[in-house]
Amino acid sequence: MGVTPATHGRNRWRSWLAPLVAVLAIVGLTAGVIVDNFEEQRSAEIERLRAIANLKANQVSDWLTERREDLGYLQYSVAAEESLLRGRKQDPVETEDHLNSHVEQLVRKRHYRGISLFDRDINRVMATPGTPAMVSPQLRAAIQAALRDGKDQLVNPYRDPAQRQHLDFVGTAYVDDAVSAIVLHTDPGDWLDTTLSRWPLPTETGESLLFRRDGDQVLFISNLLHRRGAALNLKLPIETQDLPAARVLRGEVADNGVVEGKDYRGEPVLGVARSIPGSDWFLIAKVDRAELYGEAVEDAILIALTGLLALMMAAATVLAQRQRQRLVLANANSAAQAARIETLSLLNAVTESSEDAVFAIDRDGRYVLFNNAAQRFSGKSADEIIGFGEKEVFPEDVAARHVDENARVMGTGQSIFV
Repeated sequence: MGVTPATHGRNRWRSWLAPLVAVLAIVGLTAGVIVDNFEEQRSAEIERLRAIANLKANQVSDWLTERREDLGYLQYSVAAEESLLRGRKQDPVETEDHLNSHVEQLVRKRHYRGISLFDRDINRVMATPGTPAMVSPQLRAAIQAALRDGKDQLVNPYRDPAQRQHLDFVGTAYVDDAVSAIVLHTDPGDWLDTTLSRWPLPTETGESLLFRRDGDQVLFISNLLHRRGAALNLKLPIETQDLPAARVLRGEVADNGVVEGKDYRGEPVLGVARSIPGSDWFLIAKVDRAELYGEAVEDAILIALTGLLALMMAAATVLAQRQRQRLVLANANSAAQAARIETLSLLNAVTESSEDAVFAIDRDGRYVLFNNAAQRFSGKSADEIIGFGEKEVFPEDVAARHVDENARVMGTGQSIFV
């Protein structure tokens, strides 16, 4: 029974099914590994950014707490010193000089910009050398609030007309039996820049930045890695859609949450946001997405090359398997052909050695075998007979009889003797 075209098509499809499944498996596995690698890289970077954001936020919070504690110590020590000296009934001028000396020692010891005392009318009654002469509107409002409510005040960072940065802490103290405001003047720039610029891991774009809301603007408190001099100068609209700092101030990002968007340069970034306790400040530790995924892209290329190599190896395996199949088939055909040749040789030897006339005719009525005895009997050589039909080599009446006999043999499968 022969092989039909449909059967041949099914066999051919089955022969390609395994290689196709292997290709799909390799491609799917490679793509899955690449996607997983990107996700793992992103998750790991988020955890690193979260750790850095927590570290920096705690450092800033601790620094503010230390300044507040210094203010508390200053309030207590100034009041106690003044009361002690007054109790000794020292000369008022000597008392003031002694207080100035005591406060100046604190300034030098703690590296403050200066300390000032203000009366209830916000007149400066004492100041250490180097204390800023100007009383800014922000500071004046904080002094009024402290004197009115008796609560310590934090004056958010600002710049004076000379572009110097200020951060003031305001409290109250009793001096001359009256409530006075005591102001601790600090320069936030050096400490903030030094602290925030230190990134614990190798990076080209990683940075921590401080910011707060100033009306309908995002005010950057610290200097920026890619824009020097931005501290207290750079403001961006709080409605800026993709700005991470604006998203935080709009309440779109939870504390210690992940924030994505485009930073002040317009570069896509990934970061983690933290609030600073005891203030209205916020901090973001961020890194450019290009840097974040740079290593993942390199890994993806290696993974893709590995997948391509696997595909090439699979293709080579399939080709080698097909070559082996062809070789086996060729060997089988060769063996079958050799067997047929051997059979024909044996048949030829038998027929040629027979004294009886032996001949064979195919289904088309053409002679394919004509032994020596048949040649002697018919008087015709094998070359004249083989490949020709009855009517081509014998007279019409003889040919007709032979055709009839041949038909009966082929039809019944029984031998006849002539």
